[in-house]
Amino acid sequence: MATVEIIEKEVTDESIYQAAYGEWIGVLASMWDAIGKDVDERRLAYYEKKFANIPLGLLEKAVDRAIRNNGNYLTVPSVGALWSAIKKETGEHPNMDVLEAVQLWENEIGARFDASLYRFGVTR
Repeated sequence: MATVEIIEKEVTDESIYQAAYGEWIGVLASMWDAIGKDVDERRLAYYEKKFANIPLGLLEKAVDRAIRNNGNYLTVPSVGALWSAIKKETGEHPNMDVLEAVQLWENEIGARFDASLYRFGVTR
């Protein structure tokens, strides 16, 4: 009879943060995967600083959009192209700074999440 060994791993706030950060960086790095090139670590670090305030879900959508609309399939979408994609994903509010639009997007996502929890009788 086969036995299964269960290894308990402590889940900490730091381990959760590191896992989420790894996924977030992976989304940015996927722009290099899309063009079949190795990640340029220096440029990735630059993108990391520029987009640090963008939540994972929005970053995923914006990177996908920027890759789809990248006219030159040999280069990573520019910072400007990624900001443009973020603006499109947040609804292009013409009189609003893009980071304000990002905050609005986050609030709307949070409200939808809370509403779906409420449907199941869960509150946070």
